[in-house]
Amino acid sequence: MTKFSVLPNSDTPWTQLLQHIPFANNVCVAGSVGTWFAQLALTGSPPLWSPGDIDVFVLTQSDSYFAQMVRAVAQIVYAESDSQHIQLLRVEEALVSQRSTVIDLYIDGIGNLSFIQVTHGYHIDDWVECLMSTFDISVCKVSLHRSIAEVDDNDVEVVKFKYFIVMNDDVCLDIAVQQMEVEFVPSSRFWTHYLPGMRSLRRLEKYEARGFRLCKITFESANMSVLQFARIFETHEQNRIRKLPKINN
Repeated sequence: MTKFSVLPNSDTPWTQLLQHIPFANNVCVAGSVGTWFAQLALTGSPPLWSPGDIDVFVLTQSDSYFAQMVRAVAQIVYAESDSQHIQLLRVEEALVSQRSTVIDLYIDGIGNLSFIQVTHGYHIDDWVECLMSTFDISVCKVSLHRSIAEVDDNDVEVVKFKYFIVMNDDVCLDIAVQQMEVEFVPSSRFWTHYLPGMRSLRRLEKYEARGFRLCKITFESANMSVLQFARIFETHEQNRIRKLPKINN
């Protein structure tokens, strides 16, 4: 794995939110934010695009721990908001909903600060690497972390944050030459959620607009027939009569 130190620009509104994220061994930021910092580290210049959201991944089996973290951050980011009470109520409603493992804190003019609870049985030492393997676009497989360094400034002990990104060599190369690979792996969740919404295709278009050219598509078709694939695109009336097929991993 390749590791780069990065220095967030505190004058950028979305990077200011990073200081409120409780980074730890079980907490990291990944996705477009990681890609942005990777481009910065590799080229020396800030990319001309900005992430539309900040995805914070939290490894924990404890729902109460996850909820407590989200509430604490929400209190801070909405502290000066005119609609603080309404925003906090929305957070509480989201925490008790069926989608409580993904909580979006919308910040005006910036986008979503999204907290995603990871509950898989990953070991604390390799959970980030396992998480990155589930991402479909290669250049998104970059994680952002923060450590704390205590330094002496004129005999005064000062605590400073140090940010760094982690990615493998293939991802590093793709970002350096501004190309990307996408991997479609069939699973029950993928075919029933991603393809009908064309989410992955929209994500590809987004990264093409950011300057990455598509160089490779990997499509795993094990345990799936052409007929099963075709049924995804049936009309609403056909779908009412015949249910979507179950696709085994």
